Amino acid sequence: MKERYELPAFSTLDRLIGHVRSLVNNRLFTRVGVGLSTAEQIYLDRLLVGETDESIATLNLLKSPPKRTTLSGMKLLQSKFDALMTFGDAKRLLSEINPTKVRYFAAQARAIDISEFQDLKEPKRRTLLLCLLYEAQVKTRDYLVEMFLKRILKIHNNAKQRLQELREKHLAQTSELLETLAEVLTASRISI
Repeated sequence: MKERYELPAFSTLDRLIGHVRSLVNNRLFTRVGVGLSTAEQIYLDRLLVGETDESIATLNLLKSPPKRTTLSGMKLLQSKFDALMTFGDAKRLLSEINPTKVRYFAAQARAIDISEFQDLKEPKRRTLLLCLLYEAQVKTRDYLVEMFLKRILKIHNNAKQRLQELREKHLAQTSELLETLAEVLTASRISI
């Protein structure tokens, strides 16, 4: 207070920050919306329709966690990944947005249900869905690689165990053969 400056109240600063954040986010939503092709817009809008015979991906598919590390779980995850990738590369549309912001928008989209999505303006709705789709693509790819590595490790460990069992099984047989060979050699020396 030496220079007689008076700072605004915290609530005033909070409202101002909220207003600026809203402006920035709306510009991001508009920028992403302009970059979407008509086919991409239709794809994102169909995510909210629900499961039908012709729908490939749905909002529930985007939000669903991966299954167990079984072969059938891996096949399900692969089909989910294929369904998510029918959209194409979502990353190119989000390249101008900070990755932290993309994760924030995806988390926001994950918390919203279909009825709340319907209440949002199109650019915001599509951007949130796009961020959720991108995050689902990345996580599904990561889970798929992780499951593959776990399956390979399990196969490798089972093969090592089977090899050890075969070695132990044939070790006795090999010992018997060596004993028989030793007896034959001893008998042949005696007869010479």
